[in-house]
Amino acid sequence: ALGHAEAWTPVSEMGIPQVLRYRSFTFLTYHENGPVAWRLRFYEKVTGRWVISNVTFDTQFIEDFVRLSPLEFAGYQALLVLAARERRDRTEP
Repeated sequence: ALGHAEAWTPVSEMGIPQVLRYRSFTFLTYHENGPVAWRLRFYEKVTGRWVISNVTFDTQFIEDFVRLSPLEFAGYQALLVLAARERRDRTEP
C-alpha cells in the first residue's frame, strides 16, 4: 500500500565498537501517502559479502522514531508487537 518510494534520506549509520562486521542504517523513504522510517541491519559474511540480517519499518511517529537510541527503538518495537498480540487475542473467539 506504500507504493514506489519517490525519494529517500539517510538518517544514521551505526556500528558496534570493536565489531567491524555489523552495521545498522536508518533512513526515511517518501511515498505518496507519507514517509516511512526504515532500519536495516547488515552483517558481513566470512566471504566478505554483506547481507541483510533484519529490516524494520514504521509509518507512524516518524519524528520519534529517528530520535530513539537503538535500545529504545527495540523496546518500542517490542511494545508494538505486544499490542498487536493483545488486539488479536481480544478479537479471537
